Amino acid sequence: MDESKGKTWMLVAIVNIVLLVLVLALVIILAVASGNRKSEDAARIGELETELELLGEEKAALEAEKAALEAKIAALEQQLQAIQTGGSTGGSGGSGGGNTTSDKQQVESMALNKAKSEAPGINWKVASSKIVGDWARVDIIDPNHQAEGASFYFHKVGGKWTLVDYGTGIEAGDIPGAPPELFK
Repeated sequence: MDESKGKTWMLVAIVNIVLLVLVLALVIILAVASGNRKSEDAARIGELETELELLGEEKAALEAEKAALEAKIAALEQQLQAIQTGGSTGGSGGSGGGNTTSDKQQVESMALNKAKSEAPGINWKVASSKIVGDWARVDIIDPNHQAEGASFYFHKVGGKWTLVDYGTGIEAGDIPGAPPELFK
């Protein structure tokens, strides 16, 4: 009988060891699966961050396009008003490389729109503007002195004005291709 009890206990011990090994295997499988899930979550977070950056860039491009369209609308409204009042929008009688009063109005409007988008609480005003060929500079100020003014530099390509750079301390040579007279 003792031999039979010994075999029974041995069988019980083997079954317990097998069950223990199965439980350990299950724990390891669950731990590995949890680690994979964390890796998948981290990858998804990376994808979402990339998508967010792309959306931010797209938003900036759309804001720039909006500013250009607003400037175009302002120029067209001024042309319409001039036509309705019997005036003219012509600039310098054909000289000046195709730049007209509407070119000046357009770059001034674009500069003001950009400044207002950057600092909406400020009542920005144009201090001066200058067009040299297909390049333009618009200097804006805050008449209430709450913010520092800035210079906005534009280049006309294919009949469209594009903002090239803006800020303070920009000098000739900082913007490739811009004529030195623009910075005087």
